[in-house]
This record gives sequence, C-alpha cells and structure tokens, in this order.
Amino acid sequence: TLSIHSFPTTLFLAGVARPNPIAELQHVSIDLWVRDICRRALEQPVMIHDDQSQPGMYDLRLGPIGAPAIAIECVRAMDATLEELWSVGPGRGSLKLGVTGDWTGTLRREARFNKLAGLEATLRDCEETGLWNVHVDWQLKRSHPRTFMAFERLGITWASCVREHGTGKVSLTLDERGGVVDEEGGVVPDWIGEFLRSEARSDVLSKLSRSNAAERHVFVPVGWGGAPWPVESYLTSGIDMLPARPPDLPEPVGSVWIVSMHATHGIRWDGKRWRKFDARIGSVAA
Repeated sequence: TLSIHSFPTTLFLAGVARPNPIAELQHVSIDLWVRDICRRALEQPVMIHDDQSQPGMYDLRLGPIGAPAIAIECVRAMDATLEELWSVGPGRGSLKLGVTGDWTGTLRREARFNKLAGLEATLRDCEETGLWNVHVDWQLKRSHPRTFMAFERLGITWASCVREHGTGKVSLTLDERGGVVDEEGGVVPDWIGEFLRSEARSDVLSKLSRSNAAERHVFVPVGWGGAPWPVESYLTSGIDMLPARPPDLPEPVGSVWIVSMHATHGIRWDGKRWRKFDARIGSVAA
C-alpha cells in the first residue's frame, strides 16, 4: 500500500499529532531505554554488559558473562548534523521571546541555533505586518523580500503563529521530509541488511562475533535523517502492518530490532518472523 505523507519532525502525520518519545529520552540514556524495551519484550532480565572495563564490549546481554544466552549490540541510524542541531536547540525546549503570539517553526539542516539572535525581531515584524503563516519560498521573496532574507539567514523554512495573543513561546523543530510511504514495510528488509553490511558497522559484527552468545541481536534506533524516507515514515506511521519478507542479515546477526526514536512502537525480527514491540519509556523514566 503506497500513500503520500509530508510531515515535520514535530510528529504531525496526516494531520494527527503523535507522541514524541525522543523528548522523553532527554532524561534517560539510550542504553537504559534499549534495556527496558528488551526486558519487557523478552520477559527476561537484561544486563548492561559494556561497563567500559575492556575495549570492544557489546552493549547488553541476557545470561551469565561467560556463556550469555543473547548478546545485543546497539547502533544508531542517525544524521549526526541533525542530531547535534536537535540536541543544542529544539531538544532543550521552547524559547521565550519578546513577541505577542506563540509561534512554531522549522529549521533547515544547515541552520545553526547559536545564530538565531534575529528571530525575535523577525517574528515581531511578521506580527506587525499580519504575516501569521509564513512559508519561506519564492512567493514570500516576491511579496516581502526583507522578511524572506531574514528567515533565510536564520535557516528557518516555515513559521506559523499558533496563538495570536500568547506568551511569546516559540517552538522550533527540524525541517520536514516527505514522499512515498510503503505502509507495509516492504523497504525495511533490504535497508536493514544494507545498513548492517556497511563498513561503518563492521565493529558491530565484530563485537557480536566475539561474544560467545547463543544468539546475537542488533538494536537499531532510527533518528533524524538516519534512514531513507520510506523507512523513517513507515516506522513513524503507527506500524499497522509488518513486513512480508525476512531481512537478509549478515553473519553473525540472527535477530534485529528497529525503532524510530520518534515513535511508540518498533519492529523486530526474532529469527523466524517479524513482531511489533512497545518502545515507550516505561519504568526507566521513574
């Protein structure tokens, strides 16, 4: 089933606001989040294995150190530039500026959060001229060239006033992506095989090969721009259907877990079939 979606990474999909687990992840480490997910899904104790005591240790294990039942290595699929932009900007919460309304806006990948000093004056100009929903495109350039140039310098692609008489709250997120969505997850099996076979993931396979575990799993949190659009959008669309084909996993990986850091659920291949799992923070945040 193919459909077209375009949504900003504030997690609005087809007009429906979705939860944002990545905001909760600001308060818990990725390792603890993954451990909590695996513990709930497998219904067994899961230990942090990599205690930094030796180089090349895998992340999590089930069972004793000498003969683990399962070794799990976690590797993120994420655009480092977007991750950094998020962490120093939108991930820290909304801004409080000297404007009348409450605003939301999107940042380009090239934007730098420390260069947003002119945002307050630009939004104030928008309020004074009655520009409440601003798309930084050729139409704005023709009708309001000064405003267009100001937003261009700031790296903002869109700004909208959500409340004209507000408190000056300004919420920024990263720019939208869009395109064709494979709602059946048909793109996932090929992508995950290619991802794990990349030279950049050779250490993942090496760690698991040395683990002496009966089963070797890889856990892949997917974040900003870390996977092709069809994969990202499938993982954030609610996962109503599971992929029909098994993944072509490299040795020694027998199982793989895949979840968007912007979704409440992910999927995992358990060696025989795909399953859906709960990725909410759960007891870790307590």
